[in-house]
Amino acid sequence: MLLVASTPTAAAPRHITGKLSKPGYTVIALAANGKAKAVRPRRGRFRLRPPAKTVTLHLRAADGVYAGPVVLRGRGSRVVVGARAGARLGALEVLGGYTRTRRRVRRKSVDARRWARALRGVPIGARNFGRVRSRRKHRRVVGDRDVDGVPNRIDIDDDGDLVLDKLERRRARASQFTPRDPFDLASSLGAVPLSRTANVNAGSTDAQIDSVLPELGWIGMAVPKADSVELDCGGLIYCSLGGTGRTTNVPTEEKFPECCDSDGDGHGTLRPTVVGPDFVGFHLAHGATSSQIGTGDTLILRLTNGGQETQLTDTQQFIFATVPALASYVDETGARTTIAYPVAPGAPGAHPGNGLPVVDGPDADGDVEITVTLWRPQRRPTSEEECVQPPAPNCGATEWIDVGGLDYAAATKEGVERFEGSPGWCPQDALRSDDPNLRPGFGDPEGGGFRDLAPARPANRANTFRYTLNVTKCLNRYGLDFPSGATRGVRFQAFTPITGAGSAGVDNTTSEVYFTRQ
Repeated sequence: MLLVASTPTAAAPRHITGKLSKPGYTVIALAANGKAKAVRPRRGRFRLRPPAKTVTLHLRAADGVYAGPVVLRGRGSRVVVGARAGARLGALEVLGGYTRTRRRVRRKSVDARRWARALRGVPIGARNFGRVRSRRKHRRVVGDRDVDGVPNRIDIDDDGDLVLDKLERRRARASQFTPRDPFDLASSLGAVPLSRTANVNAGSTDAQIDSVLPELGWIGMAVPKADSVELDCGGLIYCSLGGTGRTTNVPTEEKFPECCDSDGDGHGTLRPTVVGPDFVGFHLAHGATSSQIGTGDTLILRLTNGGQETQLTDTQQFIFATVPALASYVDETGARTTIAYPVAPGAPGAHPGNGLPVVDGPDADGDVEITVTLWRPQRRPTSEEECVQPPAPNCGATEWIDVGGLDYAAATKEGVERFEGSPGWCPQDALRSDDPNLRPGFGDPEGGGFRDLAPARPANRANTFRYTLNVTKCLNRYGLDFPSGATRGVRFQAFTPITGAGSAGVDNTTSEVYFTRQ
């Protein structure tokens, strides 16, 4: 996340200048404390006033994706990335995933304390958005915990352990400005009905996944309150003119940014959907396929208060492209039902008038319990380093990863409908599991669930998890029951960990299945 002060002061640092070898890029000067300044140069030549006396420089490509850091010196295992205010960098060569000065920069223009580990002169985090194995230094480089060349603010794995920051139990990207992140960016998918289940392990093809994701996927943003907020996303198809984005405001969705660009600069003004005591939330239906939205997408928000503009930036760590999918379930009689995908729209489990059959057991306690086996949701690989198919060219467009380390919960559709604004979550005492990968507990006090101890792995039908859900007890929490002959909806939900600290938003994905008590 980058916090950008847009107006210089009398004591502001001197401009940094240079010329890129290729047009269309946005240049970002990033200070160690997270403050930044971004400009989009014309014909490659830029002149920007940095937010501090020492910064690192980074590029966002014309398509809106992070394009890596700028290297000022070094061609071996250690490179210098620190630039001082007033630096005249001259010609800069834009390469694959990073940029390098063409001539030796004068010593007074560089800060050698801002350095990065490198492989043949390329910062090790440059081509994979920072997801790289890298130990933290005892004498740390300020603003870059794992010294990979991608600063903490835009690093998807800033401690170098190969676990995405959104999936860390103790998130390292906590804001240096406030107790919570000044730009919470998250993705959502759902609630997806059984007949439209999108999950690789359930047999969904890429075409099937890409028919569900654009229709039911959206992104959310939460930022400090402002008079107005504009969204600048470069060439990302889901928030650029002529693209797929649309507002989620009811009763009518509108094309975005076309609906909301009064000044004609191509940056739409976002309309609030949630207003909190110290923040405002926005939602945007992205309409994008799994190849059009994902890791490295760089969004810039332009917040205006009292005529003064501030910019906030974040990069997408990943997008949920599929949902947790029901593989099978066992009721209290021991009868197992395996779901045969694809499921027709009117088939059992896919329609509120036709649920999958469940029977109360011989204990006749009145409670209906089901033991469910599910497949984890998937995402695309974050980079080719995470791919497994040899050889790996363009594998990110063909491979899938089962997302590990998530929080899981169950909810009742009727509970959500009965209490507007309620998540409908089942309580912890309605859930139990003997699965070694599931640890009881959920990051939100309103509901119960489990934390998944399994890591991210290539998608595989064998990667299942199981738990037992007392559907009756879950419904009772909301003053509802489950009599014989009734049909109730259960939502199987997955989240990035809810820690209470908040640092990169809570991504979530949900599938919906109906059950009928016999």
